This record gives sequence, C-alpha cells and structure tokens, in this order.
Amino acid sequence: MTDCLREHADLREKARLKIKFGHDYIWEFHPIGVIWVAKWKVVEDKNIPTMCTNGKQLRYNPDFTAERSVGAVKWIILHEAMHLLLGHHVRRGHRHPKAWNVSGDLAINWLIKEYAIKLDVFDELFHELGCLMPRMGEYTKMKEGESAEYYYRRIEQDALDEITEDQPTGKGEPCEDGEEGDKGEPGEGGEPSEPGEGESEGDASPDSDSTEDGDASSGSALDDKLDEIAERSTIIGDVEDSPTIEEEGKDIAEQEYEQTATQAVVMMKEQGKGAGFGMSIIEDMIEKKAVNDWRKLREKITKLTIGGRYYKRPHRRRSNGNIILPSNRSKGKTTGAIVVDTSGSMGTHEMDEAFVQLSGLLREWPKAVVTMIQCDSIIHDRAVKVYDYNDLPLRIPREWLGRGGTEMQPGVNWLAERRQDFDWAIFITDMGFSWGALTESGIPTFFVGVNASPDIVMPQRTYDYIPVIVE
Repeated sequence: MTDCLREHADLREKARLKIKFGHDYIWEFHPIGVIWVAKWKVVEDKNIPTMCTNGKQLRYNPDFTAERSVGAVKWIILHEAMHLLLGHHVRRGHRHPKAWNVSGDLAINWLIKEYAIKLDVFDELFHELGCLMPRMGEYTKMKEGESAEYYYRRIEQDALDEITEDQPTGKGEPCEDGEEGDKGEPGEGGEPSEPGEGESEGDASPDSDSTEDGDASSGSALDDKLDEIAERSTIIGDVEDSPTIEEEGKDIAEQEYEQTATQAVVMMKEQGKGAGFGMSIIEDMIEKKAVNDWRKLREKITKLTIGGRYYKRPHRRRSNGNIILPSNRSKGKTTGAIVVDTSGSMGTHEMDEAFVQLSGLLREWPKAVVTMIQCDSIIHDRAVKVYDYNDLPLRIPREWLGRGGTEMQPGVNWLAERRQDFDWAIFITDMGFSWGALTESGIPTFFVGVNASPDIVMPQRTYDYIPVIVE
C-alpha cells in the first residue's frame, strides 16, 4: 500500500513539474501567452481527460500529463493560451460546446504547428494522440488559417448533411419486402426539414430558443449529430466559457478579454518573437474587435442628446446677486429605445449585439432608461421591455420573436408615435431592407449595421449609421 501511495505521489509530482516546465516555456519563448498564464490558477483535476482552461484556471489531469513528454506538455499549454488569445472562452455564444472545441482546435493548431515541429513532438501529438489539424484526417477538405467560426459553420453543415443522408427519402414507394417506405412526420410529406431554415449561414444555433416550425426536434437531432462528430475527433486541451459571463455578464467578459488580448499582442510585438509574431490573422483579430467599440456610438449620443438640465435659484452664499444659473443635477438622465431586427436574415449572435450596445449605454449613463423592441415586419408587443441600470448584468432573452421578413418601417412608426418619450433610438439590424425609403422617426436615430456594408450612407437628416462585425 505504501509503494502504491508513493507511486501515486511520484506521478503527481512528475505531472506538476511538467506543468511548471510548460509555463517556463511560455515565459521564455511566447510573450503573447505570458499574460494568460500569469493570470490563471493551476488546478489538478482527474475528472477531465487532458487539460482545460476558462481563462481563470488551467486544469490538468495528472495521469495524462505524466504520460506525455515534456515537449508535448509545453505545446499543449501554448495551445490553451492560444484558446484565450483568440477569445474562444467568450465567443461560443449558443454554439454546441463540443463542436466549438473542435472548431477552436482546428483554428489554433495550424497557427502553432511549427512549435510542435521545433519541440520534436509533431508525431506524438498529431499521429499518436490524433490532435486536429486542417488538411489532415477527417478534416482533410478544410482549408488552413480560418477562424473557429468558419470551422464551426463547416462542421455544422457536415452535421446537417449527415442528418439529411440518414433521413428516409422514400414517399411511400414499395420496399423490397413489398411494404411502403417511411413517410416522415405527418404533415411534412416525408421530406426531411433543414434545421435553421431562413437563417444566415452558421447561425442555425443548436441551442436556439425558437420553437417555431419544429425547430426543437431538428435542434435535438443536430445536437446529437454534433455530439457524434465531436466523439470522432480527438480534443487535446479543452476550452470552457469564461465564468465572468455568468457572474457579471457577456459584455464585461468581452471587455476583460479585449483589454488582455490587446496587451498580449503588444508584448508579442515589442519582443518580436513567439506564437503569433508576423501573423496578420492575430493583429486583424484585435483590430476587428476595435471596430465594434461601442464608444463610437456613445460619442454620437453624447453629442446629440446630452442629459437634460433644469434651472433653480442658487444659495445666496454661492452666487453673485440674484442670478439664475443652470444646474446639472439631471445630467446623465436619458431615455432611449433599441429596436432589434429579428427577421430571418439575422442570426442569434447578430441579434445578441443589442445587449452589448445596451450594456454599454447603461454603464455609461446609470440614470438612463432604455426600451427594447423586437421587430421584423411587425412590432412584437409582448417582447417590449424597459431596462435600467439595476438590470445589469444583462441576460440574453430566452427567445427572439419574429424570424419573418425584414421591414424596419413599423419600428420607425412605433418611435414616431412616441417621439416625445425618447431622446434617441438605435436599430440593431443587418440592413437587409430598403433603408433609403424609411421615413423620419422624429428623434436622432442610429442604425448599427451588424455584418453589413461599411459604406452605407443614410439619406435621412436625423439618421446615422455605424457598422459592426459580429462573428
């Protein structure tokens, strides 16, 4: 028994030392990863198969770690740091967690392939363990150098194709035994339905809360198929959602990530070495985040709709005679509206951008009151909700209503009828409608074009346009 305990203690110590060597490797050779490994807490965890990070912790299985070469452990820790650099712990959204991990690995492993070669562990990692790589194994047809979102869309499409292939295609034709083939579900004519129909590519989320047109059953089938695909893939070094998302909200988690990622890239550029150096994909990713800085919207709202002021007679000891001066006690009070385009062309992640903008506004103006409206070709009255600072951190709603055609004129009409109630309005939309024909709402109105053309110029006098990118 004593020998068994000693052997177990030796194994744990071996694993701990390899983790330490892995951290030393990051500190010495990969400045872009230093800020991440300096922040996370290292935790032994026998309940996970390999390693896992959520940005706050690096958890490792001591048995797995002790069995691997020192070089392989160094590379896997670099892999985990790259998950955080690329924001995989804050960007999953409603996507299938296992399939998201597969997608993240495909995005990362190509970027750090050269370090597996330099550490002389390429065969151990990619042939012996089966680490994922574009142009290899099951993912031979996937090109290199793409984002996790790109690979997720491809994997999801493969899953949908497999579901279609698994569905019976006969409409009552006789089988070899003389019986009729499967006819599908009643009312469907035997045709298999496509999950996510009417949504843009990659946005047919398996966790979508829509309950229309049988999405619940098709979503379950998609989940099962994505589980099956993930089981066929070897994930070495998982990533989980940042706990900040649950504790403080998605907007805070994203702000925290963007600040840290920017610092990491600056360190990498200053030292001129390591993972990410000379790769435009890394800098482009940071610059793309900067495009979505909500402060651009804040500046425009501040300029046009500064909080109200009122006049009062000041205290005689603090004034010069009988002069009435303006007081700014009401500064910061503002009332606005956010209209979310919930048409079929808007994906879940695009609509969620409304909460990013709303969170920023409420934090900037704690006295603000903001009404959120959902609109496709009509206003969905039961989804109209009023928010203020006390609602922070915001939670994405259980469902987005509508998913029909795109027409924002009803939203404009709704605002025009209530223009005395609002200082400003924001539309979150992909601009897939005749925006040039919109009438005036009667209040300063901002159109946030989600993944829309950056060159749109609104002809209306009181309208302004701000493009953002949401992957």
